[in-house]
Amino acid sequence: MHSDCVHSDLGNIHGDLDHGFADNMDVDLLIRPDDILHDDDSEFVGVIVSKWFRGSHFLYRVKLSSDKVVYCFASSHHNHRVGQEIGLTVHLDHLVMFPR
Repeated sequence: MHSDCVHSDLGNIHGDLDHGFADNMDVDLLIRPDDILHDDDSEFVGVIVSKWFRGSHFLYRVKLSSDKVVYCFASSHHNHRVGQEIGLTVHLDHLVMFPR
């Protein structure tokens, strides 16, 4: 972990400021569903375990290979089915972390 980066199950995530935690310290990272984006070209994939229609978007509950679960919004024209793999990428500005 660098001063503006954290390693996660969705890759190395960079923020715009020094996060203030020591290198290699275990932390919990808060990522909002609108910061996790559907990306078919991503090397990070998970399996959709449930979904909810939210008007112009679907909210997907996605299980990663590590068995962790994340939530992601995707435009409603990407109507993926439960059980389908989906590529994910993270786009956020601020790292919100807590000591584990």
